[in-house]
Amino acid sequence: MLKQVDTLIGFAVVMSVVSMLIMVATQAISSVLALRGKNLRDGLQALFLRLVPTLEPSKARDLAESILKRPAISDSSLSIKGWMPESWKLATAIRPEECLAALRRIAEKDVDILGRALSSDARNSLPDAQAAAKQVVDALQSPEAKKAAKEAKEAIKNIAPDAKVEVEQKIDALITQAAGTVYGQAQAWTTQFNSVQDRVDQWFTMHARQITVIMAFVVAFALQLNAFDLFSRLANDADLRNQLVNLSPSVQKRVDDALNVKFPGTVYLAALQQLKNDGKITADPNTADVTTNATARKWLTDHSADPQVLADYDTAVQEKSSERTEAAKDEFNEMVGLYNQTSLRLIPQRYPLTFDGSFPFVHNVRKFLGFTGWLPGIQFFGMLGAAMLLTLGAPFWFNLLKGLASLRSAVSENIDKENEKEARNITAARTV
Repeated sequence: MLKQVDTLIGFAVVMSVVSMLIMVATQAISSVLALRGKNLRDGLQALFLRLVPTLEPSKARDLAESILKRPAISDSSLSIKGWMPESWKLATAIRPEECLAALRRIAEKDVDILGRALSSDARNSLPDAQAAAKQVVDALQSPEAKKAAKEAKEAIKNIAPDAKVEVEQKIDALITQAAGTVYGQAQAWTTQFNSVQDRVDQWFTMHARQITVIMAFVVAFALQLNAFDLFSRLANDADLRNQLVNLSPSVQKRVDDALNVKFPGTVYLAALQQLKNDGKITADPNTADVTTNATARKWLTDHSADPQVLADYDTAVQEKSSERTEAAKDEFNEMVGLYNQTSLRLIPQRYPLTFDGSFPFVHNVRKFLGFTGWLPGIQFFGMLGAAMLLTLGAPFWFNLLKGLASLRSAVSENIDKENEKEARNITAARTV
């Protein structure tokens, strides 16, 4: 029984570490592809199109990018550099009030003034962005505010019927500012914005999951990780099995530390815990639903958090997200280093894919993929099985590893008791 449990533990150790490497690679790919910024841009574009159905999608996209690339909003230090990829300049988070204020500035200020701090690409799209911003701002005005502004303008024109066009424009600006037409539906704006933010979180999770699945298949075939062969080796090689069992506690600690920082969703709990540590909230964050940013914010609102606490929460989310990205850079060496403590080598000593010049032979590619001739062999199905198991993710294998470790302790304890009982029986028999 103990041998079977140890075999499962060894298998779970290998899958846990490989899954962690895949998760770290997913984090790195997500950062390179700027998935958070792109998803936020798409979310804002969808919000603008919802507010103004007649708005051209390209203009809504330009407006979203103009907002997210503003140096005052973007959390990227590359936002003012012209030679870097534009997607890297997008903010990864933005507050509802920040977005609303940016909309108003883009709609009202001169394009030349707005474009001074932006890259050339962002400046080129500013005219379309400003046209879209004016339509969105107009859509945010409540009918009552529009009516009041119109009546006030007519009254002023009756007092000064010979007013020039420039004066009328100044009157419009003063009425807009005094009546607060942009902020007339601030509550409705916040509700819609948070709804879109929730969708953005879901999009990012979905895209990260897609990358994880793709990476699972790439890693399984690139490392020639055959689930059947690995399980057989662990069952028959006592030394390798014992090495992996002894390595299990270190892997559990490493994976536990990594998941507390990197697993999607816990960044919101980390932000709430930061507020708790700073004395800005008194409620226990562990009771909160932190599956999405919107649910975490709702928890704060339900506990009577004021606007400043919400702003501090948004700042903490950005900080924790940055910490997660930075931590991923060091995770590869830590996880790969664990394998140096065993005789297990993931990459085969004689790699099955050989090259002739720049391109591999076709028959070697088939062999590399586990085909026998033109038919898939046991190697193919073994690697396919490993890939499918890796798609379960690091949390699954980590929890399984912890469960198996607890089971092993219980089994080992029972075996020790049985051995002690048997020894007592033998001693008693000899005494008689």
